Amino acid sequence: YMDSKGEYLLAGNLISVKDKKNITRDRQQEFMKVSADQLKEIEKHVNVRYGEGSKYIYFITDPDCPFCKRSNPIVEEWAKKNNVQIRLIFFPLPIHPEAFGKAVAIICDKKGFKEYAEGYTSKNQCEEGKKAVEANLELMNKLGIGGTPTFIGMNGKLHSGLPTEEDLNKLIN
Repeated sequence: YMDSKGEYLLAGNLISVKDKKNITRDRQQEFMKVSADQLKEIEKHVNVRYGEGSKYIYFITDPDCPFCKRSNPIVEEWAKKNNVQIRLIFFPLPIHPEAFGKAVAIICDKKGFKEYAEGYTSKNQCEEGKKAVEANLELMNKLGIGGTPTFIGMNGKLHSGLPTEEDLNKLIN
């Protein structure tokens, strides 16, 4: 269904044609939240920290995810501007066969956000890194998170997909 002005298209989801926004998904995300106990569990799975702020967000990412790569500069700039710490958790998806090894290498070689964003890779596949990434896969499955990028705020709110500054602000307020 499309409205008479051609501004909205309803095809399972309500989409604003003008803004190219999925209004249904945005509305659903307002209700998606993780509990305080789940936040404590998520904290145990942080692989990389970026920034020093007292406020923080968790960035669930796959090193080979194209939308994660597009998110990186948005999130980095927003975090600097707002003094927010980014806490990366690697969640390599099966559709990216090299992502698991890249995530493990970043952990094993103790690399940071910059190297992750630049596509760092090495042959270092230490047991500690493998176990950490496997544990992340298990946690995301338990939480029902199936895609990247996913952002979880210190307030428990979630955002899936390429974020705007407004989306990120909702995660810390």
